[in-house]
Order: sequence, then structure tokens, then C-alpha cells
Amino acid sequence: MKATRRERITKKRNAATVRVVAVRHPPKGDISSEALVARSPYVTDHGYAEFFHAIADRMPSDLSSSKPQTEEIMEIGQDIWEFIKTNQPPLSAHEIPVMITVLLSVLQEKIFQGIYQGSKRNPLYAMEAFVTFQNFGLYPPLWTLDWLNEAFVAYMNSNGEKRLENLLGITRRKGQTPIFKEEAAVRAESAEMREIGGLTIFGISIDDAAFMVEQRLRKSKMKCPNAETLAERFVKRGWSKSYKPFKAFANAMPLDARKNVLAKYPQDAIPEKFR
Repeated sequence: MKATRRERITKKRNAATVRVVAVRHPPKGDISSEALVARSPYVTDHGYAEFFHAIADRMPSDLSSSKPQTEEIMEIGQDIWEFIKTNQPPLSAHEIPVMITVLLSVLQEKIFQGIYQGSKRNPLYAMEAFVTFQNFGLYPPLWTLDWLNEAFVAYMNSNGEKRLENLLGITRRKGQTPIFKEEAAVRAESAEMREIGGLTIFGISIDDAAFMVEQRLRKSKMKCPNAETLAERFVKRGWSKSYKPFKAFANAMPLDARKNVLAKYPQDAIPEKFR
């Protein structure tokens, strides 16, 4: 017997997979059975992982090797914009902060795992994720519970002889960078990398962008690595790969927008063709 349209839609929905990104705390106080059944404890990504992959698939495979005309760039941008308007998964106002928190947790986990050289297993990122999830009425991310569990097991197996602060990574050995000082250094470097990335979108080379950032910071009496080190980190840390798809949109950037951004840099640090 041929299935009805409603049955086909129901079957498709049931077959669809979802990604659980967080779990809510149980409700406080009494709650009706009906409300409990209607309230799922799970927070899903609402299909955003697939949505972002679909956007990436709509971009040319290697935009940096070609020099498309402005009309072609605008056509690509228009296609992506139309796709976003018609396919972006809906989020309610109360769900947006939760999704932002989840995305932040993903970044914190990567930094905790050592995406930045020398910053592996800094417990501040685990603490921040733990506290933020707790404040939103969510159970802490599994990776933060794994961090706690690993330390607790080692502490109990040592019959309390090992210090819990050491096992959690809060207290470090002599000669190692304190966790707050290390976190501040990572935050500063991240800001430098994002600034270089923003300049490359205008079509400025990585080396020139790194030099511009170095000169701006030094003029402001702020400490920073030299341009060569900044450029090297931008490539080695994977930032250049992340910003690569946006380079093709440089020609479509309004001229006023470029001027406003470049105005904060010393004129002699800006490549001649961009002055």
C-alpha cells in the first residue's frame, strides 16, 4: 500500500539524525507529567553543523588561486545569501545564547587540548566552560567532566598523597608559565591573528598584514612579536586556512570600509597600492 504524504514526512523526520550538544538540568520543584514529557532534556545543534557544511560546499574550491571579477564575486555572495535566507535553521531567542555557549565550549576544548603551542591542558578553559554551562542550566560539557574525573581518580588512587591542585593543572611546576599569564598570552595572540586575518580579506598578503599589525601595536607602545613571527604563527596555527575562502570577496568590499579599517595603521606600514 502506497504511503500517504504525511506518513512519508513523518518517516523522513524519524530517520533524520540530530547532534546532541548539551543536556539540561532537571526542572526545579514540581512539574506536571505532561510538561515533563514535552520537555526534552537534550539540546541539539538544530542542524547547524550540516548547514555550515552546505555553505562551504557552495564556495569555489580554491578562491585564492583565481582573480574573479567583481560581478562574479557578487554572484557567489548572492547565491550564498539566498541559500542562508531559505535554509538557515530557526532558533528562538532563548536558544541563541545556548548555541553561542556551545560553540565557545568547542573552541575552549581545542585550546585546552593544545591548539596553541605551550598552552596544553590549561584548566582555565575547562573552568570557564563548566561555569558558563552551569549558569545556563546545562550540565557541563563532557570534556570538562573527563578532566575532573581523571584528576579525582588519580587523587583517590594516591590515597590523597598527590595534590589535587597539581592533578587539575591549577598549580604548575617551577619554570612553567602560570595559568592566568598563559591564558592572557593566548588571548593576545588570538587578537593579533584575527587582525591579520581581517587584513588578508582585503587582499593584503600575510607578510604585509603581519608587518602592519606589528607597527600599529608598537606605535601604541604595546608589546608584540616581530612581523616574521606573527606571519609564521598565522600559517602554522591554521589561521591562514580559516581565512582563505574569504579572500575572493576582497574586490567586493566597499572602498569606504577599507579606508576606515586601514586608517588606524601607520601610513608607511601600509602597502603602497592600498594607501
